[in-house]
Amino acid sequence: MGIDFERMTGRAGQLYRALWEETDFPGRSERVVATPGSRSGNSYAFRTDGPAGDALIELFGIEEPALFRKKLAEACGGNGREERRITTLHSSALCALLFFYRVTSEHPLILKINGKELLFDDSVFEYQNPVIDRRFPSNIDVVLLGRETGSERGAVLFLESKFSEYFVEAGEKSGTISARYLSNGFSRRFYEDAFLKKVGMTKETGKRGFTLHSREAAYMDGYKQMISHYVGIRNLLAGPGDGEDPVRARIRARGTVCLGEIVFDRKIGSLPVALDAMTGGTLTALDSYRRLYGKLAAAMNEALREDGSDTELEAAGDLLAYSLFERNPHRIEQRIREFYF
Repeated sequence: MGIDFERMTGRAGQLYRALWEETDFPGRSERVVATPGSRSGNSYAFRTDGPAGDALIELFGIEEPALFRKKLAEACGGNGREERRITTLHSSALCALLFFYRVTSEHPLILKINGKELLFDDSVFEYQNPVIDRRFPSNIDVVLLGRETGSERGAVLFLESKFSEYFVEAGEKSGTISARYLSNGFSRRFYEDAFLKKVGMTKETGKRGFTLHSREAAYMDGYKQMISHYVGIRNLLAGPGDGEDPVRARIRARGTVCLGEIVFDRKIGSLPVALDAMTGGTLTALDSYRRLYGKLAAAMNEALREDGSDTELEAAGDLLAYSLFERNPHRIEQRIREFYF
């Protein structure tokens, strides 16, 4: 694939060597341009001689190119820069697009969430929900639309996708978070000192907002992102309006609404990120983030019960993992399987 594995360093190097050092996938790749005149040694993208969509369709043997182009446009928002970014080998947006673009009535996807079996027949990418500052909505990677199996009750799954972020970006300090999340009725409980202590974090307030600190390396930016999505979905449910987009239409029809997250776990999940503060042993990326996500999801569901919400919203109690596609009969092109599995 043209990757200089020896030059790659740090966690990005670990990631690329674990996934692709022994692969013979035929795609050509090149180092990603970091700044004008230089190239990054820790990030690679598929080499394209024309539109990214054409290259990806050929590279992965896409069997429904018209549908793929439509979903690619959604995922990139019509932005040429985003279209280029999605060709990065470790792009979480690319992973979500390839696995979920083909969710249709002809090729439905069945998932079990919190004990409910849900059948999905449509997907929407990069869906925006208003959060605290409506100028900066939350963009969730994919929304799956369908129904509960054996029922006419609708189902909507807001799904954040992570490829390598939960490993590469695990650390002991988060990015800056707006102070407005401390006073928002939907988010404040997840940033209160008592709850942060339960998840092994503290917060430090500054002039521009606050940051989270963890006693062991954790994917804290994922934690704050899921809270933003939770706020956005609660805002949407409070006033879905009369918009004609398929997500709002399904919500107005009532039914199950879920918020979840899916991570690419094959090989990445077993990479170490920290020492386990409870056992003293090695903590893997998947175990670390699964522990943090599970506590947050449980707190979200408790908050929904306490608030007496009349919506059907619930958080998936556990992370979903892309390895489910190794067993799921949902139709996926063989070259996609070869690249990822």
